Amino acid sequence: MSQNIEPQVSAFDIAIVVCTYNPDEKIFTRLLKAINQLHHDTPSRIECVIVDNNSQKPLSETGYVTKLLKRCKFQSKIIIEEKQGLTAARIAGVQNTSAPIIVFFDDDNEPLPTYLEELQNLFTKYPFVGIWGPGDISVDFLEPVPKAREAWMRGVFQEKHLSKIQYALTTTWTPAHPFGTGLSIRRLSIRKYLEAISNSQYSLSDRKGDSLASAGDTQVVLQAVLDGWAVGVSPDLQLVHIIPAHRTKIAYLRKLMYEVALSSKKALVELMPEEKQQVVILGRFPFIKKIIRHTFNTILRRNSFFSQIQLASYLGNVAASYLILEKKLPKWMSYFIKKNVYQKSRKD
Repeated sequence: MSQNIEPQVSAFDIAIVVCTYNPDEKIFTRLLKAINQLHHDTPSRIECVIVDNNSQKPLSETGYVTKLLKRCKFQSKIIIEEKQGLTAARIAGVQNTSAPIIVFFDDDNEPLPTYLEELQNLFTKYPFVGIWGPGDISVDFLEPVPKAREAWMRGVFQEKHLSKIQYALTTTWTPAHPFGTGLSIRRLSIRKYLEAISNSQYSLSDRKGDSLASAGDTQVVLQAVLDGWAVGVSPDLQLVHIIPAHRTKIAYLRKLMYEVALSSKKALVELMPEEKQQVVILGRFPFIKKIIRHTFNTILRRNSFFSQIQLASYLGNVAASYLILEKKLPKWMSYFIKKNVYQKSRKD
């Protein structure tokens, strides 16, 4: 691990780290413009690193990116992380910065101008909190979504509008536990997590290429809790989560629900190995019984969209047990997952 993981005297107060892979120009431009509009009394004490996680066209050769970075009032640079995956990209961002506070923006985020100021106030006022996340997230769908699904989709994409600061010191997930969007950390609070990654204790790579697995955020947050740090969310941290049309389609959402369920269960067992004792393999006949019941309920409710979503999440949980216990998925189950999660021909 780089020396920049360890506490040190830094010329910076906050490091902005943006990890990206083949970003959408329209959406990424909104993020870069938002970063340029962030307020801070001393811009020279803010560093900004864009981690290019092997984009097909290097960001350093992408005109709109270099043009916007040249205008940036913060000290900014682009680095390349060849190892694919969000976890590897985030570690590269940590290693290539030195500030005691690190804020991660995804390439579909649009933080409001006060984000850095509020963040610094929170870390100063609450020295026992190691990780903060935004308590006010607005989802911006670039194309309209069906009204019957809109509220659910907003929840999936982490929309929230809290009225007060919340923090917690428990491994049981609560509304006070932040998700990955706009995640902000004390460098000190992730030392054990980074050591666990280095020692291969944690194996999840988080999003990698087209993969939608995303439990790495959970491990970052809960490892901090295990190390004695509280974690929290604040309505003073505000951002917009930009969602393009393809991410609202059933094919994408089935895959998302499946891979989140699959990775989340494994993430918890890696964090708390004692949980492995509770993991069991579901037999063929109980599985078939569950699927028959699901099919019957789908016919009664006449709601194919939500039935497909529920089934994908259930299949992710079932497959996770095989993964955790290092058992190979039966061929019949692999086929069923392929047909009900990854098949592209299903209508939205």
